[in-house]
Amino acid sequence: KPGAPYHVWRISTLPHYATDIIDLREFGSAPVEDWMTVSWVRRGPSFGQLPAEVRQLNELARESDRFRLKAMATSMKDLVGDPLDDFAKKFTLEFIELGIRTSMYVRTDIIDGCAVSRLVRLAPGE
Repeated sequence: KPGAPYHVWRISTLPHYATDIIDLREFGSAPVEDWMTVSWVRRGPSFGQLPAEVRQLNELARESDRFRLKAMATSMKDLVGDPLDDFAKKFTLEFIELGIRTSMYVRTDIIDGCAVSRLVRLAPGE
């Protein structure tokens, strides 16, 4: 269920990627936070290079794998709430510490009885 820390690190730190990280709700489970990334790749001097290694990512990746296995072995209903919220909060704080933040979020309004969603760009540090 959780994301891929190495992937997010790569697309957020190598200069040939222009990336937006979008905060949205998990499909079919509105209380659950989810991230989607959209990246544009430009060939340039850093293209094909590996990102800097960060020890913190190893622990995040291991924890992500453990949580994913738990999600596959049990009903997602058992994880929604505190277990998933705590995991997402830890992930988000670790990414912020690494300088990785969401850049957009999905805002949904009810207009004339219809749900209308749009992307909203966040200000730096927001």
